[in-house]
Amino acid sequence: MKKSRKEIVTYNPNKQVAVRVTNTPVLEDDTLVDYLQTVTIKVSVGHAKEKLEFPDEDAIASFIDSIDIEDPQEALDLED
Repeated sequence: MKKSRKEIVTYNPNKQVAVRVTNTPVLEDDTLVDYLQTVTIKVSVGHAKEKLEFPDEDAIASFIDSIDIEDPQEALDLED
């Protein structure tokens, strides 16, 4: 008999980006076989007059490449 139990962790590197990781252990006879893994990235890009569309895979790749995942707190210059 196969059973599964999900573990969900959400990372928020900044206010615009949320990364949700789901690890679902796949068990067979109470023994871990492996993990089914899913990563969902949610990006808030704000407002625009035009719809956001992706005409091809390259546009999607370019958009993903432009996502800023820096933590603004780490970018502060705290030296005197």
